[in-house]
Amino acid sequence: MKSIGIISTSYDATLMYLEGISEEIKRRTEDVNATRLVIRYCPDFQGSGPPKTKEDWDKLSAKMSQEALDLVLKDKCCCVALATDNLREVEPMVAELHELWRCVAQKIQLMSAKYVLVLGTKDDMSSPFIREQLKQYGIEMVDTADYLEEIELIDRIIRERPTDDEETEAKELLVNFIWQVPPELPQGPEVVILANPVLGEYICSDDPIQSQVIDAVAEHIKVIVAEALEE
Repeated sequence: MKSIGIISTSYDATLMYLEGISEEIKRRTEDVNATRLVIRYCPDFQGSGPPKTKEDWDKLSAKMSQEALDLVLKDKCCCVALATDNLREVEPMVAELHELWRCVAQKIQLMSAKYVLVLGTKDDMSSPFIREQLKQYGIEMVDTADYLEEIELIDRIIRERPTDDEETEAKELLVNFIWQVPPELPQGPEVVILANPVLGEYICSDDPIQSQVIDAVAEHIKVIVAEALEE
């Protein structure tokens, strides 16, 4: 039986990947026991927040490398992934980890899209790291720096989750934001909406959005499962 290794730094991420991987395995094989998951839950990696200095990042990268190596050598995992994007800067530093943003960029590249509008936390929407990762594949991340108020509201949707009464307002905010940012770009196949899993729930298929919406975590999970089953 093939094994998938997961290194997670939060309970929410652990649950999201556990459920997502199980559903993807069942969809592809109709057998949830086709692979097994080995999870390393490491909440202490977050500590007081992401590392601030290069030395701190190097220490964290070394810890991640050791966890990944153990998953490969001791637990015989054919694929190891980091189940969070809070520590996205670690990914390119740790060769053993299956990189989330590389998977996403390759997916977007196959769609022949030229621009990506990131809908996520305020850190994601202004992230130079994400911008550089996409740029390596010839994809431009849409600049949302002029929409500070809207970004704060979108960040709040992710962190606080709207009540039933607030869901309609949240959907309207997201759709309006997509239509107005950026005004100089066409809606359509050239622009992809890269949505946080929480936000994706509020962008309904019957909303008037012409650009395709993709979930970074869902795409990551598809690649992980495909690699494990085809190994």
